[in-house]
Amino acid sequence: MGLFSKETCCFCGKEVGMMSRTKLADGNYICNDCRYLTHPFIRIDRLDREQVTALMQEMEASEAHFQQVKWRETTRRHGADTWTFYDNIETGEFALYSPETKRYKNHFVYDMALVRPYNRSEAALGTRLTPLTVNEIKSSITLTQKESGGNPDGWVLHIPYFQEHVNIDIKFPANMKESDVRYVYQSIRDIIGNVNPA
Repeated sequence: MGLFSKETCCFCGKEVGMMSRTKLADGNYICNDCRYLTHPFIRIDRLDREQVTALMQEMEASEAHFQQVKWRETTRRHGADTWTFYDNIETGEFALYSPETKRYKNHFVYDMALVRPYNRSEAALGTRLTPLTVNEIKSSITLTQKESGGNPDGWVLHIPYFQEHVNIDIKFPANMKESDVRYVYQSIRDIIGNVNPA
């Protein structure tokens, strides 16, 4: 197909151009509107239609659960953007809202016990995961300052998660107060790290 050709979304049937679609692993296409029914931190280009359908159903169920949980919120704002970390230490769950997630219809509820790097061979064993220590959990949650041409270009807060294709990278702009960025980062590390110690 040509660069400017239109393709049909395999979920809603809408014809969309190159800038409004994503090609799935099986060659089907999903439009941006349908993609926003999935997960903001999952590379759906690595999934096929059947897997994306299952993900959409999982996200609907997750949103229903999100609405039922009593959350504590840690929020920071910068201009029109908002970053919120929702947590419930009794259930050991958390959720996120950020510029990366705001277009997505549903919240994904994460399990704090699964904040750890994903390992395919470990997942294939299907056994209970070895608990991490507080220090191992906290050190796996990282904040990196990015640079462009030798100048600060924002921060990326990375939270590892034990689910294939999930890559939680929350971005903060360079002109946001560093104290606000570090407050969100430290809050997340402290809450998750102290809920599930080994």
